[in-house]
Amino acid sequence: MAFANIMLQRLIRHESLVSAFQQSLSCQICLDLMHRPFALSPCGHSACYQCLVDWFTAPPPDVPADELPPVWLRKKTCPHCRTVVRERPSEVWTIKEMVATLVKSGLATALPEPPQHAEGPANADSWANIFPPISRYNNNVQEFGDVPIRDLVGLRDDEDGGIYRCVDCHHEIEDHFCTHCGRRYVTEEELNGD
Repeated sequence: MAFANIMLQRLIRHESLVSAFQQSLSCQICLDLMHRPFALSPCGHSACYQCLVDWFTAPPPDVPADELPPVWLRKKTCPHCRTVVRERPSEVWTIKEMVATLVKSGLATALPEPPQHAEGPANADSWANIFPPISRYNNNVQEFGDVPIRDLVGLRDDEDGGIYRCVDCHHEIEDHFCTHCGRRYVTEEELNGD
């Protein structure tokens, strides 16, 4: 009888542990396991790739569609804490491996099938058209890729102390965001590929 009691207690602890792992490895947006998890900087929150794509590309409710800047120039925030995301999200391989191990173990319950979009093409830019392109500044052409530099850094206002202004609404740019419309502008480090 004592042996059966000990085994029952271990089984209960085991099921509790697996359930806690499953919850920790789930996206807090779609509530499915994060088969392709990405971490945001600087807050460190994680979510699955497709949920982040949907979050970053959703148009702001208070801006008319004809006035929206391209997605890669918009201000982006964390869907959990609303911290401004300044860098491309990074794939979290440890979480990805833990999810794969949990699924293979068969110990987790009620697992949906992994999404078809969990993996992308090899060497593809996961964040193309969502974050600024990774490229080097071309000194000869004053363009970054095919985009004029003024569209990336703003307009320099020498009459007002050399501050930079938004190319859309002409308000001041602070910390690489327009103080009025929220448009995101790149840093010198991003332009230089650092």
